[in-house]
Amino acid sequence: MCNLSWSKNVNEIVSTHGYSQNQIVVWRYPAMAKLATLTGHTLRVLYLAVSPDGQTIVTGAGVGQLARASAARPPVHVCVHGCSLGHC
Repeated sequence: MCNLSWSKNVNEIVSTHGYSQNQIVVWRYPAMAKLATLTGHTLRVLYLAVSPDGQTIVTGAGVGQLARASAARPPVHVCVHGCSLGHC
C-alpha cells in the first residue's frame, strides 16, 4: 500500500497500491467492502489527492503518469496521461 485517504463526506477509504497491480481501491468503511478497483497506472501509485468535495481523486505514478477518477460519472472513469496532462 502506498497511500490511504479517508473521505470527509462519506464512510469510504481510498487506497493506492504498487506491485503487482498498481491499482486504486475504494472501500466502504467499516465493512471494508471493495466498492471499486481502478487500474491504468503502469507503475506503483505514489501520490494521491482528493478534491475538497470528495468527488474526484488524482493519483500519480512514476515517469509522469497522472490519473483522474470521478465519482460524479458512473461507472468510475480513470484517465491516465503520460508526461503532459490531456483531457478526459
